[in-house]
Amino acid sequence: MSTTYTHYDNLKVARGAPPEVIRAAYKALSQRYHPDKNDSPDATRIMRILNDAYAVLSDPERRRVYDLSLEETNRESVEPSTENEVPPFHAEAPVPTQADPRHPAVIPMAGGWKRWFARSFDLWWETIAVVLVGTPLLARYSPGYVDLVNGPSGAMLAGLLFLPAALLLDAIIYRLFGNTPGKALLGARVGTIDGRKLAFQSYLGRNFSMWVQGLAFGIPIASLVTMGNQLRRLNQGKQTGYDEHTGVRVKAGEAGFVRVLLFTVAFLALVLIQVALKSRDQDTDRIIQSRTAPADYTWVNPLTQATMTVPRQWKSSVETVSNGSTAYMFTEASGHAVLVLGREVAPGWATPNYVRAFRKSVVDTMTFDDGVFVDNGNIWQADGKMSKQDLKVHIEIQRSGDKFWRIVAVQDRPYAYSDDMVANLSKSLWTTVW
Repeated sequence: MSTTYTHYDNLKVARGAPPEVIRAAYKALSQRYHPDKNDSPDATRIMRILNDAYAVLSDPERRRVYDLSLEETNRESVEPSTENEVPPFHAEAPVPTQADPRHPAVIPMAGGWKRWFARSFDLWWETIAVVLVGTPLLARYSPGYVDLVNGPSGAMLAGLLFLPAALLLDAIIYRLFGNTPGKALLGARVGTIDGRKLAFQSYLGRNFSMWVQGLAFGIPIASLVTMGNQLRRLNQGKQTGYDEHTGVRVKAGEAGFVRVLLFTVAFLALVLIQVALKSRDQDTDRIIQSRTAPADYTWVNPLTQATMTVPRQWKSSVETVSNGSTAYMFTEASGHAVLVLGREVAPGWATPNYVRAFRKSVVDTMTFDDGVFVDNGNIWQADGKMSKQDLKVHIEIQRSGDKFWRIVAVQDRPYAYSDDMVANLSKSLWTTVW
């Protein structure tokens, strides 16, 4: 009966051989059969068999699965695999003196701390990049995002929100360049067990598995627990939970002094950038807090002595406008809206005449559509925009005898964020006029 050769047979080791014995056996056999120095016609095929055997037996998880398959196989009933049979080689063939250091099977796995620093560096700068690009866009069009970042821990929540986008950017960089900057500088590379580059979909899927199992969605305390668990697995000679059954491995290479130095400088630069961004966020928070009252408060219209309740996110102030009259300004805490209440006395003026005069006086700063007159021509309402900024403007002018009251509302994008706040405050302000 023919003999079936297992990976253990091909490497000439026992089933229970420890990893260091398997590694030594592979190196010894590689020295004999490497086709670059062995002129045997079978050298290439034999070397392929040795590589396949070592790729399985050097990986704890693949070896465990392979051992289970051997236990379930009835060796006496299975025909031998000619691909796994190592034929004799020519005795006169020269024996190489060194194993092939380029084969993935002999490249060691990257250590836990090297992986942690590389991943932290990459995700750090990638998150900063997507936040800097994405925040202006979302702040312009998404009221929900503005509300989020202006709330407690807004900067941290924005980072969590953009983390999936950073992981996508990470996958794109890997697809374009074959590695990411942090891993390249520290000599680490993500690939298949046999050393091939991952497809974009596979790398992206791995990133999102890491997002869940390794980063715990980026939640600070939870991520420390999950990262510690993955580091413990690596220190035990296992694969991370997100790589264990996928055939993905992170191999280590020589980083060298220069690359480590570059990584250190780049890492410190990221720290400085993060400190600067944190300082900017704190300045923004202070501005918002300075514009936010401890609670809703009562405001008295100085011209009528009528009162109203002002929501805490509006800060009131008194300003003098260009014609010398007094205006009462209300600024929303995040700076997305400003309301200005003013009054002018113009005896004998009709509302259309006053509207024309007002529009002419502000033509250099804001423009309006034709608007509409209501209440027998005593009220004029119009929409417009600031001349030099992408700000929405709404104005309402109401006549009471020889007095003309006006409320001008200026809103920044996203307009929907402040629409309701502006409408409610305007309604309350009008109650103090009459």
